[in-house]
Amino acid sequence: MLPQVTTEVQLARRCNIGRLVGGVGGGGLGYAASRQDGRSWAVPLGALLGQQMGCNISSSKAPLPW
Repeated sequence: MLPQVTTEVQLARRCNIGRLVGGVGGGGLGYAASRQDGRSWAVPLGALLGQQMGCNISSSKAPLPW
């Protein structure tokens, strides 16, 4: 059986899907973990961090860049 080769298009598609899922999940976690006053910054921050982690996870890398 031949090894499966991933192309640049497949990697970009995986990263985009990971960003979408990570952003929605991170925003949801930020919403659930915050209170009324903190939601204005917790939801966008959770979505931003979720996007970054989602792309790395879907590309089979470590979730955090450091």
